[in-house]
Amino acid sequence: MASLSPDVNDPGFRNVTFDELVATYSEAARALVRGGVDLLLIETVFDTLNAKAAIFAAQGVLDELNCPLPLIVSGTITDASGRTLSGQTTEAFWNSIRHAEPLAVGLNCALGAKQLRPYVQELARVLTACSFLVDGTSTRDRALVLSPGAVVDVLPPFAGG
Repeated sequence: MASLSPDVNDPGFRNVTFDELVATYSEAARALVRGGVDLLLIETVFDTLNAKAAIFAAQGVLDELNCPLPLIVSGTITDASGRTLSGQTTEAFWNSIRHAEPLAVGLNCALGAKQLRPYVQELARVLTACSFLVDGTSTRDRALVLSPGAVVDVLPPFAGG
């Protein structure tokens, strides 16, 4: 699902409404909560409007079921510009979702962990929650790009090591 236009010649076009996104996210959140999850993770967000629909849905379901659970949100940096696909900077992404008071906010990236570091640092600078890294270690066909050992070699600078 996406609220971005699938037509580059008509960027205002949408093939799904906010209410449709909320309905679908609500169905998923309701099933997860009824299944006994400990938290809800809104993950790999490339479009902030989708994140807002997912957050709205999750909070509505948690209220409906009287089940306070933490939310975690993970955004996606799509290229070296350091922006989401919808054009937001890391700080703008945080400001768009901060009202949800997530337990943690993470970033993942098509560029890899080393290239993501400045954006994780930016997030850590503005965040009132904890941040985390989700490295883009696999390709679309699920082929592993970095071995677990290679990922371990990249992580120490994120922890100040």
